[in-house]
Amino acid sequence: NETKIMKHKDSVISKDSTMLFGDIIREARLQMRPSLSLRKLAWMLDIAPAYLSKIENNLDRSPSAKVVEHLAEILGFDKYDLLSIARRTPTEFEQAFESDIRAPRFLRIAMSSGYSPEELEQIIIEYRDRQES
Repeated sequence: NETKIMKHKDSVISKDSTMLFGDIIREARLQMRPSLSLRKLAWMLDIAPAYLSKIENNLDRSPSAKVVEHLAEILGFDKYDLLSIARRTPTEFEQAFESDIRAPRFLRIAMSSGYSPEELEQIIIEYRDRQES
């Protein structure tokens, strides 16, 4: 079983390969925010408690990116980690793809470049630094 450590603002949660998105949400709500009831979290998300229950029990595995991002904010997760587990695209990526025809091409080039995500990030940081000086 592969284990991934998810960063949480107060601690970390170990996610093994058998844990699904809903398991992580339920565990975070019960362990990290024990005073946060399912009903209150649903209210904060502006969704029905029954829908949140379906998410937590893995009966609905397709919450929108907006719901996932809001869950990350409330529960203290890195939104990109949580979006990845939920297999959702960040809303700002969707907006970039809709508003700039070059965005998908840039992503395709970056993915086929052979650079790791960390190396690409460093290249972008160095480029920005040169632009600012």
